[in-house]
Formats: sequence, C-alpha cells, structure tokens
Amino acid sequence: MAWLHNSAPPICRERILNVSRREHSTQCALTNHSQARLPLLLASHIAIGDEIMFSIPDGTTIGTEVYLNKESTISGARHHVYLMNIGFAKEPQNDERSQPFVSVQVQHGNLGISSIFLPCVRRFANISTA
Repeated sequence: MAWLHNSAPPICRERILNVSRREHSTQCALTNHSQARLPLLLASHIAIGDEIMFSIPDGTTIGTEVYLNKESTISGARHHVYLMNIGFAKEPQNDERSQPFVSVQVQHGNLGISSIFLPCVRRFANISTA
C-alpha cells in the first residue's frame, strides 16, 4: 500500500480493482484489498485501473477530497478528476492565450493541492444593485 505521511492525515494511493454502484454510494475495491465508499457524483468517472488518492479519515477530517488519475488505454493521455471543497474564487482573468479562467482555493485539502484553475465557459457581467 502506498501511504504518504506528513502532519496531515495519512494518504491512501491505490489502484481500483472493482467498482460496484450502490443506491447511495459507489463502492471500490482497491489493490490493497480495502474498500473505499465514494459519493455517487463520481460513479460515472470511476473505472477499473484508475489510480485513486484520498486522505484516511481520522475523526477530525473535514469534507471530502478525492483525486482520480485516469490513463486512456487508447491514446495514453491522462485525465484527472478531483473532488474537493472550495472556498474563495477570484475574479475571472485571462491566461496567455486570452482565455478566461478562475482561480479557486481548496478548503481543508490534505493532498497537497491548494488551488485550482477553472476555465470559464462564458463571461458574466458584474451587476451591482445600488
């Protein structure tokens, strides 16, 4: 089993061997023979062979943080799915290609990710009601 230790709760990083969808959750069997119960929100994104990383709950863990690393067998490209609690989001900015994005802070993260950048599908005008 791959365990990563630091001052935060221990981190589990394993491959998924089996996936079974339940009424209220998704149950995954991992390569270390343990089970992980995940929100249904992730059900359509999980596949056998994906690498999953999450913190081991210790009773003080706040929220859910799950990172999936998916490797396409056809193209070899990697895709990532990240479920987390977010906090403050900055105003949209343009990247070097003039594409708008938003920077969002991760709240209570234990996997070493402090912020993420989300592309904006469309820009909304700020409307103030004075």
